[in-house]
Amino acid sequence: MPRRQLRILSAALAAALSALVILTACGPAPVVPRRPADVPGYHRPPPDLAGIDPAPLQGRRILLDPGHGGAFRGAVGDGGLTEAEVNLGVALYLQGLLQWAGAEVHLTRTADVDLLTPADSSLSADLAARVALADSLQPDVFVSIHHNSTASRDPHVNETQTYYPLGREGADLDLARAIHRQLVRALEIEPARILPGGFHVLRHAPVPAVLGEPAMISNPVMEGRLTLARSLELEATAYFLGLRDYFAAGTPTWRTDLPDTVTVAADGEPLVWAFDAGHPSAPGLDPATVDLLVDGRRVSGHVDATGQRLMVLPADLADAHRLILTARNLHGRATPVQDHVLRAAAAAPRWHWIADGEGTGGRGLAVPLGATDASARPRLLPAPPPDVRIARRDALPDRTRWLGLQATGPWSEGAVPGGRWQSRLMPPAGSLPYWRATWPAIPVQPGQPLWLQAPGARPLWRDASGRDPWDQLASGADTLAWQPIVAELVGVRVAIDPRGGGSDDQGRGPYGTRGAELNLQLAGRLAAMLRGLGCEVLLVRSGELWVPDSEKVRLADALGADLYLALGRGSRPGVRHHPGSTLGTPWAAALARNLTPLLPDTVAAGPAWDYVLRHTACPAVVVTLESPATVSIEDRVLAPGWQNAVARALLRGTVDVLAPGTAWASMDTLLASLGADALPAATLEVALLDGQLTWLPPPGRAAAAAVASGWDGDPGLPTGPGRHLLELRGGPLWQLWALSRPDQGAWQARLLQERR
Repeated sequence: MPRRQLRILSAALAAALSALVILTACGPAPVVPRRPADVPGYHRPPPDLAGIDPAPLQGRRILLDPGHGGAFRGAVGDGGLTEAEVNLGVALYLQGLLQWAGAEVHLTRTADVDLLTPADSSLSADLAARVALADSLQPDVFVSIHHNSTASRDPHVNETQTYYPLGREGADLDLARAIHRQLVRALEIEPARILPGGFHVLRHAPVPAVLGEPAMISNPVMEGRLTLARSLELEATAYFLGLRDYFAAGTPTWRTDLPDTVTVAADGEPLVWAFDAGHPSAPGLDPATVDLLVDGRRVSGHVDATGQRLMVLPADLADAHRLILTARNLHGRATPVQDHVLRAAAAAPRWHWIADGEGTGGRGLAVPLGATDASARPRLLPAPPPDVRIARRDALPDRTRWLGLQATGPWSEGAVPGGRWQSRLMPPAGSLPYWRATWPAIPVQPGQPLWLQAPGARPLWRDASGRDPWDQLASGADTLAWQPIVAELVGVRVAIDPRGGGSDDQGRGPYGTRGAELNLQLAGRLAAMLRGLGCEVLLVRSGELWVPDSEKVRLADALGADLYLALGRGSRPGVRHHPGSTLGTPWAAALARNLTPLLPDTVAAGPAWDYVLRHTACPAVVVTLESPATVSIEDRVLAPGWQNAVARALLRGTVDVLAPGTAWASMDTLLASLGADALPAATLEVALLDGQLTWLPPPGRAAAAAVASGWDGDPGLPTGPGRHLLELRGGPLWQLWALSRPDQGAWQARLLQERR
């Protein structure tokens, strides 16, 4: 090749190489595999437990289930590490920690064995044996320890998963949340999720249960770390702290003498359950969370003056087949589900005749048994109807007076919403007719106090001498007048849509809290307040299953809803309404105005065209609240006090539109009016206005024993014209106060009863 051509070719090659270098520098960086040290998980040392108070775990019976073992190796890593041996290692560390704290600990296995018998060598037999042990021991909780693997054995995937039994979103989910939180803190693995699971040991566990999958053994980095004792100890410590947190918030249950199968007679005694906080210092019952379902239909159970006993009339259970009862304590901890099968007794006569009472004018009272239609209300008659059975004479105290109840508003026949007044006083045995305080006849016995309440109505109270809360002697008339709390809300039908469910999380917090779950909790609190004001409320989603918007609209139309309120989560809070809605527009503005003081940013109201906004037959709004995107937000929105405040803000926005001009008062103002005899604000756990509206302290206030009982933006409680009863509870302490505000001046208070 000539020298000149060689020089040209060399120059061209040099230019090409230079261009290649430039292009490489401007292009994407080469992929560099992550070093094992960069992979998150099990980096922290086990925490020092020297300052941890183990008291919540003392005496607790805990069953640990190291998954797999023996013939069942579980997941196996590429290096040969088996899930069975890792599960057992964590369980043995955890057993020692729990025993140090004073817990009674049992393990389904303590060696590398399975639970098979010569008669059955199947996996289902092994799993059934683990559940059988839980059945026999009846522990407080059941914890199954596992380590996962991806189906494809992808070496790059790692995740922390904590499972609770599918469909048991009460105490089981509380347990899962407490353990998951500590696993996330200790292991620092992302993603991390709390999930409902259908695993055999979860489905059949007779007690609150959780199955943990903190890491994936199919990830070679995790496999290597799980061979280290410090990793097993770290994981066990996270489980330990999660269990301590779970028990520290209380383990409430319902206690009852009722069998699993209850024979219900319409003229029988009330069915009674007692709320057991689990420990003398544990928080008491949150009255707004009592949920009593009979064949899926909500029944208004009756919490008596102690605030701890729930009573249900047999007549409310007519033709029913199943009763489910749940509730939460004031720290948000759920009771296990109380489940009864109902069996009807032999058919009872329709009417029960009660006679010999003073003030009946020679007449008797015909009380309906098992009848639910409006025409079957009690009646004063001169003689018993042909189908009436005469009551036992010894069930009728002498000189009982029968008082009628009349409304002061435009309600037909004086009936309150639901048609029934209920006594807050526990009746003596055999006195069902006297506790069955149904309009229009109320039994009043000389020398006995009277305390009645009904949804939407101000309570009726008389002391043993017949004086009302304001020291006025009751007249000798045979009627008592009642007043509504907020007249404009009596009878209003409201459909509430807690958005999410199924795969729609509505946002998920760092510790696994789902926005869909928060929406359900908030909807339940708001529903309790609206029912307390006399509204008829329907939750278009009441469980974890997702409901399509078209079905929600159909349910609202079937109710004949007057209002439709959707609750969702998003990055930017706001309230949306249909631009053509005459009531929806001011309603959205009122909701935004009352929510703004509680949230970090201004809540804006504006038009939108969501499906439910366009297709509901009634005014509708969609409220978007904070997504639990950060740890601080997640902690705040989970707090019962915060949920209660948001529910009251939503209630106030609704009242502002339906009953403009209704007065509201903060709890600070009401407590200040009580004077020095009031329960100290630092001990106050819950307050009830007129027996229907619940107030909870701000998050952290009771625990910190702060003096202030409110916070900026607290929506307060409706205190329209008239008189009110205010209950205060704090641990074993209880007070009942009468409040009045003559001519809208200063509040006046009088202590009626107390327990110190």
